[in-house]
Amino acid sequence: MGILTGNTVDEWNENKGQRLLHPTDTDIINLDFWITLRAIIYTGISLVIMMIFAALEVTDMWKGETLSDYFNSPWNCLDMLSISMNYVFLVMFITDLILKESYFGHNLILDIGSWCMFFMWIKVFYWFRLFTTYAKYIKLIIQTITDMRYFFAMVLIIMLSFGNFMYVANNTLEESPGANYIQREYLPKKNFNFVNSVLSVYMFGALGQFSQQTYIAGYEKYSASAMFILGTFMVSVVFMNMLIAIMSDTFADVESNKEINTLKEQIAMISDYEWLVDLQKNFKD
Repeated sequence: MGILTGNTVDEWNENKGQRLLHPTDTDIINLDFWITLRAIIYTGISLVIMMIFAALEVTDMWKGETLSDYFNSPWNCLDMLSISMNYVFLVMFITDLILKESYFGHNLILDIGSWCMFFMWIKVFYWFRLFTTYAKYIKLIIQTITDMRYFFAMVLIIMLSFGNFMYVANNTLEESPGANYIQREYLPKKNFNFVNSVLSVYMFGALGQFSQQTYIAGYEKYSASAMFILGTFMVSVVFMNMLIAIMSDTFADVESNKEINTLKEQIAMISDYEWLVDLQKNFKD
């Protein structure tokens, strides 16, 4: 539904441009009518589905003793985030559709819509827990991310440290037009920022994407070369091997209790929707 609505946004904006160029063209006016009608139908169906989904989530939220009981589950947090962003997307789209103007902007609407689609596909993992074959893998993914939370903090620190160095060192290159320490040859030095520097460290450290000529020019070429070697060693060798070790331990732990973990995932999912069934009525005998 989101894909259809997104396509309608594109068609409506393209048609809007054509209307401005040919305001008396009858075919364009008819096309605009049908695109608007399609948009209204898709949006109406989406709103009905979202209202049902939101009603189920609110009911699930209030069945617990406190709100923290609901938000302790990452799946519930994902649901509320998805619902909120979908409502924002639909409201912005309907507003532009009714006003016949890009009040919020075409790019902003599609940007939010892309995040809505992303969260929708991530939700597929939740339903995979119903199947015995996939349940243990869902548990493995969640447990791996949980076990790596402190590791992620250390990775962030090492990225920020090397990125900060490159950011400061790049400010010494005003007299070296061809030099750039942030792995963005297409980006003028006057436009680089701290985020570009951190992304540069990630590119050469984790992905191995770098240019040999990048760090051998400019005032701090020796310091930049030394930090490049140290950065690739720390990120590519030390931290990547730590990551492999953490994932191996997690896999061994989940695999050793795969039957228990599979049942726990399925029971947790059943527990989320037990309120939909009157258990006392069904099992009164």
